[in-house]
Amino acid sequence: SDLEPSERDLALGYYDLVTTGHTAERERALELLRSAVKLDEEDQKTRLALGIMLQWSKDTSAAEQEYRRVLQLDPLNLIAAVNLGTLLAQAGQLQAAVDLWNPAFDRNKDNVTLGSNLATVECLLGRKDDSLKILRTILIYNPDEQKVLGALHSLESKGDSCPVTKPT
Repeated sequence: SDLEPSERDLALGYYDLVTTGHTAERERALELLRSAVKLDEEDQKTRLALGIMLQWSKDTSAAEQEYRRVLQLDPLNLIAAVNLGTLLAQAGQLQAAVDLWNPAFDRNKDNVTLGSNLATVECLLGRKDDSLKILRTILIYNPDEQKVLGALHSLESKGDSCPVTKPT
């Protein structure tokens, strides 16, 4: 009947359940999202949700594949870019993360998580000036962001060392 939810709706419903704290439903959500993606491989929303669920489940290589597929479908997808970059940075592929994050940050200069991650990785790559510029840019849009203010102060006062925070 018309009232029955589609597999896609059901999968996204379970995803919403898990993301709002019902972690017991994680496996069911993964199963439903995998099915929904098979039904429509071009559906960015289900692919992105699947990528996030896979990342939470520590299946980083599968999550990475889903984020890459989302970015093939929509190169401007911010969440996929941030999350894929985070996985790359955590795997030690710092320049690959920067290459992914820089264009995303150019379009989303107010995004604290993206900018903070980018600033951290730029600093780790020895590009302190780039890191400082990014932190100052974030503060234009978020002047009261304490974490960013602290990172900026720390970077300005510590000479060559980076205030190391793991990309999130």
